[in-house]
Amino acid sequence: MEKMATDSQERNLRIVLIVSFIPALALSIASGIHGRTATAFIAIAPLVLSVLSGAVHLVLIRRQKVSLRQKIGEGPTLLLDLLLGGFYLGVLIPFWIIESKSRSYWGVDIGGIMLDTYASVFHIANMVIHWWLFLVNFKVSRECPSCGERSGLVPNGRITLGGSATKTVDRGAAYSLLGEHGYAEEEDSDPKAKETRISEETSTVEEV
Repeated sequence: MEKMATDSQERNLRIVLIVSFIPALALSIASGIHGRTATAFIAIAPLVLSVLSGAVHLVLIRRQKVSLRQKIGEGPTLLLDLLLGGFYLGVLIPFWIIESKSRSYWGVDIGGIMLDTYASVFHIANMVIHWWLFLVNFKVSRECPSCGERSGLVPNGRITLGGSATKTVDRGAAYSLLGEHGYAEEEDSDPKAKETRISEETSTVEEV
């Protein structure tokens, strides 16, 4: 899985999060007042966090020429998008349940249902954006040609086995240098062993 979210794509999506805040806020407030329930007002919380993350991203690009991902790191940014997407889902589920029940006490409330639906659309869109940014910025790790281990899903395809350094080769393949240390003693005593290992690693990398 290759990294798909370019800087321009992420910038545009962060702008969408900011632009959608005003209509989403207005509809959430209107839904809360109309239905006299607190769930619609609670749904404003993830909207505010999305706006803040988008605003910080744009300010950093304009003033420091770096993105939010470059400023705070890949891991924290991925965690932020993951948690915000989960926050939206955690708000939407009780919102749908409670609001749908409140609309059915005295018959069908068409106006209230429309407000809830329109407000939910913006929340769902923001949730999808955050999770999309999270998912496309993950890569599947490559197998280490020396030790044959895999480290699982990690940001940017950078893998570390046993806390050792990583080595990147062409096409983004990365593997731990841990396996190289194990051959040091053998190579010192037998130069042919070193030549054999180098040829094996070269052929493995070319296949990747």
